[in-house]
Formats: sequence, structure tokens, C-alpha cells
Amino acid sequence: MLTPMFAPLVLLVGVSPAAAEIWEDACAWERPLGVRAVSTRDGRVLWLTYLLAKHREFRTLAYHRMGQHGVAWLAVASLARLIFRGQDGMTIDCPSIGPRLFFEHGHGATVTAERIGADCWINQNVTIGYENGRRPVIGDGVYIRSGAIVVGGIVIGDGAHIGGNAVVRRDVEPGDIVGGVPARSLHAGSASSA
Repeated sequence: MLTPMFAPLVLLVGVSPAAAEIWEDACAWERPLGVRAVSTRDGRVLWLTYLLAKHREFRTLAYHRMGQHGVAWLAVASLARLIFRGQDGMTIDCPSIGPRLFFEHGHGATVTAERIGADCWINQNVTIGYENGRRPVIGDGVYIRSGAIVVGGIVIGDGAHIGGNAVVRRDVEPGDIVGGVPARSLHAGSASSA
């Protein structure tokens, strides 16, 4: 039974100043995992317990959110990570992450953005990071697929989709779909490179 073993972590998340943010993330994980909305208090606790117990990517995100609330919470999250390990090979370094972030198979994901908007989806082996000392701003509702690389002081517009293994080093317009190396718009008639 997972609940007793993870009860301390569920309690810690529940009393942390990031509890509301972490719950919003948990709600975003319902649809991709094929779960109906959880509305009761007991249902919330069970869903949060399930995510914290079974999804290391979710744990890593929860630790990041807790650590954003000061040095004491950063220390608490670091200690919790020693007992309840997060996703191996997954790092998050972002001062501002909007609600409802979903990681699908977060292994190998390095997320070093200036900002990530609401309702984003990031797959495994994604690199979001620095180039020339600057890092990207990711808009709302952005999908970044497996193996994509998004680097530099660029802006990925709201609703954009970054294809698998794309290398993005230029701004991406809102709603655009890009792919390739270097990434280019995949909309018919578009010849711009990202």
C-alpha cells in the first residue's frame, strides 16, 4: 500500500506555501493520465498521493515549486528529495512557472527557462537553456516534444508546438508549429526558420 509510505510527503506538500500551485499541476495531470476530475477532499488526497508515489516527474516539479518559497522551503524540499527521489536526469531552473505544467516522461529534461507560462507540456530529453547568457521565455499552452532543444533569449509564443528533435534558436510565433534542424515553421507556405 503506497499511502502510508508517502503520507509524510503528501503532508509536507499540503502544508507548504506551494500547495495550491502543486494542486493545480495535479489537476493538469488528470487528462493525460486518463483520470476523471477529482472533486472530493479524499479524492484529492488519493490523487496527490498517487502522483507523488508513482510519478517522479511530478515529485521533481513539486520540489521545485516548494523551493521557490524561500531558503527554508528549499532546504525542506532538498531533504525530502533525499528520501523520496525525484526523476533522475531531470532538472528545473526557472524563476517563474505558470500553473498546470505537465511533464510526460521527464527523464533527461533540462528546463532552464526565464519563464514558462500556464498549461505547458514538456516531453523527455528536452533541453531548454542558455545560449550567450540568455534563456528562453515560454508562453502559455506550449507543447515541447521529445528531444527538442530550445535555447537563447528567444520567445516561444502562446500555443506554439515544438516538434520532436527540433533545434529552436529563434522566436516562434504564437500558434506556430515548428520542427527540424534548424527548426522552421511547418505551416504550408511558410519558409521562416526558428
